[in-house]
Amino acid sequence: MKNYHLIKITLVLFFLPPNLIAKGLVIGTPAEAGMSEKVLNKIDATMQSYIDESRLGDIEVLIARKGKIVYNKSFSNDTTKNKDASLYRIASMTKPITSVAIMMLVEEGKLSLEDPVSRYITEFKDAKVIVDNSSEKKESYQLIDADREITVKDLLTHTTGVTYTFMKVKHLSKIYYENGVSDGLDKSEGLIAENIKKLAKLPLKHQPGKHFTYGLSTDVLGYLVEVISKQTLNQFLRKRILNPLQMNDTYFYLPEEKFARLVPLYTPKKEGGIRIIDEEKDKSNLITRFKN
Repeated sequence: MKNYHLIKITLVLFFLPPNLIAKGLVIGTPAEAGMSEKVLNKIDATMQSYIDESRLGDIEVLIARKGKIVYNKSFSNDTTKNKDASLYRIASMTKPITSVAIMMLVEEGKLSLEDPVSRYITEFKDAKVIVDNSSEKKESYQLIDADREITVKDLLTHTTGVTYTFMKVKHLSKIYYENGVSDGLDKSEGLIAENIKKLAKLPLKHQPGKHFTYGLSTDVLGYLVEVISKQTLNQFLRKRILNPLQMNDTYFYLPEEKFARLVPLYTPKKEGGIRIIDEEKDKSNLITRFKN
């Protein structure tokens, strides 16, 4: 049995049933929703072509209009699987869920959008910004003081200057790797607190609030939820968001009895088509890239 220890909220494993019907939606006909059944049926051939040409491994399509679900079909290259019960990793779509959690705490007066993050996570105090000063002969950089502190609002808008290792930011990606910062793409035995505290001590890509940079800012929000709520992120999301919304197939850690429903991860092959990701091999390739 594989033991998933994905600790990062940004790319943590969540799972949703494809046939989940949102509250208020009912099955209807295209005509009832003012849509063309003939046009909708053309989706079948297009989606199946992606499967047949090995461009994608598993596809779920749901279309709703005017409160009625008019199209809901699954496509897969695994003919043995119960497609209607497939479970998918939603990866960075956990970002809005975590942002909702933060805004709930803001609404309750537990924190403010303008609060400095260091008020709650002290390691973010006195942040530095990396400045490239490489020449033709030498790769180098210097660190300067941040103009101001990172705020909760910066985290929500991805304007902190925090990035991802896999974004291949000059100097910074290597620094992240050498300090053991996880992007959440790998299996880790650590806690979210440990990862965020390591991240907080590393330089920023740019001054806070100056630019949009996609990265681990939402992971920081996840830990912030833990610090303020005095609960694990899993506990808070389960109690305050997932259970009330009846998201009963949504997990950080997938129960063993549901493993068979998990859709594998795919990646493109150089020669064309796709393959199922070999987690250990692909992680090894990532390590080699940053060592060189």
